[in-house]
Amino acid sequence: SGKTSAGCPSCLITLGKIVGVHGVKGWIKVKSFTRPEANLFDHAQWRLAPDPDKVLGKKKLDSVRNVELLASVDLVTVGVVESRWQSNGWATKLLDVDDRNAAELLRGMLIQLPRSQLPPLKQQEYYWADLIGLEVIDLDGQHLGSIDGFIETGANDVLVLIDPLTKKRCLIPYILQKVIKTVDLSVGRMVVDWDRNY
Repeated sequence: SGKTSAGCPSCLITLGKIVGVHGVKGWIKVKSFTRPEANLFDHAQWRLAPDPDKVLGKKKLDSVRNVELLASVDLVTVGVVESRWQSNGWATKLLDVDDRNAAELLRGMLIQLPRSQLPPLKQQEYYWADLIGLEVIDLDGQHLGSIDGFIETGANDVLVLIDPLTKKRCLIPYILQKVIKTVDLSVGRMVVDWDRNY
């Protein structure tokens, strides 16, 4: 907990996911995690990696063997030929992916880029990858849990916390200044103005 990739230029940041196929000519459907979403398609190449949840199945990432398994997964670099917005999301054509069967093999892959290829962040901006695992405490110093993920609601994103002892989930709106008071990546901690009983 508390370890992030913020100080690692070569570390890969997950910016999206291949969620399906589009048509019969090798186009894929893409879910972008960037804001705005179109920023993902500014890059001429993507690194693709399997989703760790699929690699490990139901196993937890808590053993040396599992860490080594993930580290051994080969990354694939692909060229981005064209992307466009469809009525139901983003469609992208990748270089040398020319039919539906080839596109289907990429379903579920994560789209990643080295941090060094991403634009510098403004003050109080963070990549989601940097926030995963942070310890979250309230204004009284009480531990609320660790950040396990995010939920997109349209209005604002929501932090998903997991209490390491009870394994219960806690949802906190990601609203800077009003709810999220401080983020300190160097110590792996976020302070929030939130009552665990909300």
